[in-house]
Amino acid sequence: MQTALPTHSNSFGAAIAALMPGSPNPGSLKSSISFGAAIASHMNTLLHPNVLSQSSSAASVTATASSSTTNPAPGTTGLTTAATVTEQAKSAYSFIDSIGFNTHLRYYDTAYGNYPLIKQRLLDLGVRHIRDGGSDPTWIQRTNDLGSVGIKSTIVIDPLIGTGPNASYDMKPPGYDVYSLVKNLVPTGVEAVEILNEFDLIRRNGYSRNGQPVTDANWIAYLRDFTQDTYNAINSDPLTQEIAVIGPSFVYSDSSTLVADLSQWVDYGNMHPYTYPNNPGNGNLQQEIANRSKPFGNQPLIATEVGYPTGSPSSDRPVSETVQSKYIPRMFLENFNNGVYRTFAYEFIDQFANPNNSEANFGIIRYDGTPKPAYTALQSLIGILNDSATSFTPGSLSYSLSGDPQTLRHTLLQKSTGDFYLVLWSELLSTDQVSSQPVTLTLSTPITQATTYLPNQSINPTGQYQAPTQLSLTVPDFPLVVQLSPTGLTQTSEFLTKNQTL
Repeated sequence: MQTALPTHSNSFGAAIAALMPGSPNPGSLKSSISFGAAIASHMNTLLHPNVLSQSSSAASVTATASSSTTNPAPGTTGLTTAATVTEQAKSAYSFIDSIGFNTHLRYYDTAYGNYPLIKQRLLDLGVRHIRDGGSDPTWIQRTNDLGSVGIKSTIVIDPLIGTGPNASYDMKPPGYDVYSLVKNLVPTGVEAVEILNEFDLIRRNGYSRNGQPVTDANWIAYLRDFTQDTYNAINSDPLTQEIAVIGPSFVYSDSSTLVADLSQWVDYGNMHPYTYPNNPGNGNLQQEIANRSKPFGNQPLIATEVGYPTGSPSSDRPVSETVQSKYIPRMFLENFNNGVYRTFAYEFIDQFANPNNSEANFGIIRYDGTPKPAYTALQSLIGILNDSATSFTPGSLSYSLSGDPQTLRHTLLQKSTGDFYLVLWSELLSTDQVSSQPVTLTLSTPITQATTYLPNQSINPTGQYQAPTQLSLTVPDFPLVVQLSPTGLTQTSEFLTKNQTL
């Protein structure tokens, strides 16, 4: 968010590299960079990004197995039948690995002060990556502690919170240079560092170098030097050069042009594609990606902040907790479909018990520690799709979908077991009511069994169907997962995707 101090933290898993058949074994996050850029070429070719849809009061999904064509529901318009396609899946591991959350572990006077709760909720959710920043001993201990249980951090480097590229950047105490920070202080917890959060907004907050203040006239030069010096420091030692460097984020769109090319000094680009209170797939994401990529060339993008506040009607552009529970999973899926390497939701827990302040209500956990519906929905989605094995090449599924091409979205994933997971949802401006559309899924790949799930309602299956060739589905405005077990499919291990501890 647009905060005075960038205290959010990033982290990256490189499982996206698993999508590249025959790729070498990338031993770290940074080594997967050349593969991450290729992900942007994978887009949803069947469906379109508009935001209108039919509404339905149906709150559940029904499916039937059939070998004959299913007619659309009476009175339904705008339905089309796509030609059969053979689509290569992405690995389920890579999608789960694209999920991260912003935390503020050093905000001790907020809900983050209850560290045992934060740690347990992170573990229960199944998330592997957080974005944070700090320098004090308690923050360092917590960062390493989370790293020891598999939750890795991307650390925002900022002189106002005591970290910088080197001693020439005037830092508040303790004044750690980035090399010492990652090598000596948080070696267990860190997987990436990020350059200055939303610096175009906060540049007047008291930054200086060698005693010379940052001004409107020199902030770009300061930022460019900061980026280059951070990258050079991280890459000066084989022991730290596997730590990825994420470029700076910006608030204002013209900043992406003003700062010019930074691509040689970053491993990933950065963006904050907030759309609240509008839906995640409202048609602006591709434009946002194109604009925010300008300083970073062909480097893959990370969305280090994006989210939805659930404050009172008098707060800034809130959504209800029910709508947040629909948008958060869709946000991760939309970004993944559009080649965004990782997405860090802002944020993990509400900082304060103040419903009139939107900044205090972005969490998927309430201030008192109880989960919001978005937490349980995402927890179920992760539980359904989670796959610990990363060393396989996803296969292909031949199928077709009929539905409203303006709103129907999908993501095709596969686990190392061989099972496909087709995630379907209606992409539209949601309310607390369920908006659904009828969809026919026709399967050309032989399937032994299909199982359906509605993670926003439960982690348990809603139905099972034997040897289906066609499924009649009611697809809501939150994810419907269709697990498809192919007949006689075998998987072969061809390469590893990334650091298997991530």
